[in-house]
Amino acid sequence: MEATFAELLKKHNISIYTKYLIRMETANKLLGGWPKDPAIELAMLEARFKKGLVKGDTVEKAREAVQEASSDDHEEETEKANLKSSTGFRSDDHGIYIESRQLKAGFKEAASTLGLTVSHRGVRQILQHSFFVRGVENADRVYLYRNGNDLKKQEGRLDEADGFEQLIAHVIGPQGPRSTIKFHEFVEPGTCFEFEIWFADPKDNRMNEKFLAFCLELAQDNGFGCSRSQGFGRVKVLTVEQLQEGSLPKSPTRTKADEKKKTKAEEKKAKAA
Repeated sequence: MEATFAELLKKHNISIYTKYLIRMETANKLLGGWPKDPAIELAMLEARFKKGLVKGDTVEKAREAVQEASSDDHEEETEKANLKSSTGFRSDDHGIYIESRQLKAGFKEAASTLGLTVSHRGVRQILQHSFFVRGVENADRVYLYRNGNDLKKQEGRLDEADGFEQLIAHVIGPQGPRSTIKFHEFVEPGTCFEFEIWFADPKDNRMNEKFLAFCLELAQDNGFGCSRSQGFGRVKVLTVEQLQEGSLPKSPTRTKADEKKKTKAEEKKAKAA
């Protein structure tokens, strides 16, 4: 008798992941770090495609965008120059978003900085192999919204950024030190987003609410997005809600009969030697 995978999990009451819903609010301006210049975006996507991080159709769409931009004779040269030094947020039909991988990287950074990957044995492997950050509706995308509206109702979503933040960067190149002007899209303080954290802990209680609290407290001030070193991207954790308690298969316990069999087998092996 055939069954869907979801039915199979339900039948055997299998739920390996412990899940939490995290809701955050920006404490100051959050800057987008995705390149606005189509050519730079294409180069980034091609590099990620080689590593298997993006799909081929995503790269093709970027190539089409580059061709359209190069064939547009009416675009001002100043606008092209601004695009090359601009970054922003990615967007789709539902609005602008940040990628869940950015949030996962921030969480792993906090755990490493606090030394939790050393003091909690096995946590490094969990963060690498069985720890995931997922958007509420789209696993890879965490949408931005305002006014306290419920994200699942698709109300209050942001279709575009609030403006551009102009920053001056000092770099040292072949011709010596120089200054460049960068433009970054930003969203205002009070912008909300929520996401889910899933993890499977083979040995219970290595990752728990206290562990999450440590990481989230540091992540608040470390922030997310672009130009964090200049103080941008700080957030405030609003709520932490546990959605599910994970349950992993336990190793079978040995009985006295098993121990006797083991002892006899070892004695027999020793005599034979």
